[in-house]
Amino acid sequence: MKKIISLLTVISLVLSMLVVSAFAAWDGTTVATAFASGTGTEADPYVIATPEQLAFLAQSVKDGETYEGKFLALGADIDLGGKEWLPIGLYKYEGTSGNDLPFKGSFDGKGYTVSNFVVSADTNTTYAGLFALVTGDSVIKNVNIAKASVTGKNYAGVLVGKFAGKELTGIVIGEDCSSSSTASIGGVAGRIVGAEAKYLVNHASVNGTKVDSSTFAGGIAGTVGGGATLSYSVNYGKVTNIGAFTGGISGITGGDSGTGTLDNVVNYGEVYYAHESDKGWYV
Repeated sequence: MKKIISLLTVISLVLSMLVVSAFAAWDGTTVATAFASGTGTEADPYVIATPEQLAFLAQSVKDGETYEGKFLALGADIDLGGKEWLPIGLYKYEGTSGNDLPFKGSFDGKGYTVSNFVVSADTNTTYAGLFALVTGDSVIKNVNIAKASVTGKNYAGVLVGKFAGKELTGIVIGEDCSSSSTASIGGVAGRIVGAEAKYLVNHASVNGTKVDSSTFAGGIAGTVGGGATLSYSVNYGKVTNIGAFTGGISGITGGDSGTGTLDNVVNYGEVYYAHESDKGWYV
């Protein structure tokens, strides 16, 4: 009986170690060489189940793979270990002579959470977020984000710096997140251009950091334009700005060669113009 109990104890310890390793936080450097499974079709998407596999996505987009026409999905919660994150899809990445390296695929978070990452202003991209630049017929949906700090040089959002894809839906940004930058800054997205965006919830704090007439800060997005529609969304986060345009939902609606539409949106967050002088700007 003692031998059986001892064997069961060993098995239990081994299993617990496997569980811990399966959900270990990212070390900040290790990149997988493939996804967990899938062929990239809508019926059989590439499945991302570890931080290393999410880093593989970011690295492969940096290397020029756009994933246009491909489908990806999370298969587990992802803990990025509090490390500096290279955004997925880059704009003017240092060393590429100003070429865009956008993400053009469809990404389904399946309700899982990506947490615990930092994007700093010195990251080699002018757009900042979990994603930096998303274009084409991209769809990003059903993603939760927690414990993230995003500081950009230009457009910044906890989820995405600039979303110029097809559809952005079902996003929740936690109250332990923050987004700050000098141009278009939002809790979810810095800029939403020409897309249908809906069911977005932001709890993150948003901070515009430049005294400038083109600094737009909003709880959901800094800018909603280019024919974009934002609907059925709510902001709870505090929005602070020293620039020209500050709003609970968007800093500015319109621009990017087209109008923007807000429909059935609600703000509960404090909206605050923080510059010491009254420049007659818009809050």
